[in-house]
Amino acid sequence: MGMSSQEAPNSPIPPHIQQMLEMAGMQPSKKWGQNFLLDPRIHQRIVETACVMPHEPVIEIGPGLGHLTQRILAAGADLTAVEIDARLVQYIQETFAQSTCLRVLNIDALASKHSLHQKLQEIILAFQSPYKVIANLPYNIAAPLILAFWEFIRQPKLMVVMVQREVAQRLMAAPGTSEYGPLSLFIQMHAQVIRVLDVPPHVFYPRPKVHSTVIQIIPAAVLWPIQDKILLKATIFTLFNCRRKTIANALRHGTFLALTKELADTALQTCQLDPTKRAETLTLQQFISLSNCLWNLGIAAKEPMLAKGDIL
Repeated sequence: MGMSSQEAPNSPIPPHIQQMLEMAGMQPSKKWGQNFLLDPRIHQRIVETACVMPHEPVIEIGPGLGHLTQRILAAGADLTAVEIDARLVQYIQETFAQSTCLRVLNIDALASKHSLHQKLQEIILAFQSPYKVIANLPYNIAAPLILAFWEFIRQPKLMVVMVQREVAQRLMAAPGTSEYGPLSLFIQMHAQVIRVLDVPPHVFYPRPKVHSTVIQIIPAAVLWPIQDKILLKATIFTLFNCRRKTIANALRHGTFLALTKELADTALQTCQLDPTKRAETLTLQQFISLSNCLWNLGIAAKEPMLAKGDIL
């Protein structure tokens, strides 16, 4: 399944996709962002990038019509496929009825914007070896789903996923770039994001209006010590919600943190941060250092709770 529910009008239906849809008794759902990837070379590239090994636990989010599913199973993986659409669950179960290495869950992979479904959590915790995640993600859940996996107590060994190109750029963004923001920091405190290849709209049905990118996500080589992750998130959101202000002003007038001038100045001096800098210029290490300084000063924060439609 692809990553965007936006479609180009009048895109032709390839005969084999039409046949599969008729077998499944369905048409692609805009609600669930169903855009099916057609190019077998890209399917193969995704599975090869993931280096799937025999008997390795793999989670596939949104198996759709089973193009990736087939290749993952052919590589010998023990596959858990998570599909929200009951019509596709039945189609996948019937198509791969002979497989003894496939489990299909008819659930929403996300219980909320912030956490994986309880059933999926239980399955991950029961895995006997490190697991991988492979998926063509619907755009409307891509960012929160990726973060939910990496913020879970048992993180994946590797992710290879397709997302909207702009989301990939934000995940990979470096300080000082227009794409850099909370999403960049939240994933990079856990993992490294690597671009694999860009994918044009014409290899999907229905054809989306956006370009896509396959990315590989692996655990970060260095994990900086964090005293309080909730305080770190609040610090990041506070500064980026006031991105036009200096960090000194943002700390005094933030949504999630509102410090006195004395506390803000003390924290910035302790961290040796220039108070005239702005949020987009700070590195992950600097954000963590500032958050740890605030923690040492006795500052606490409630976890920033975003609504489902909020942008990270």
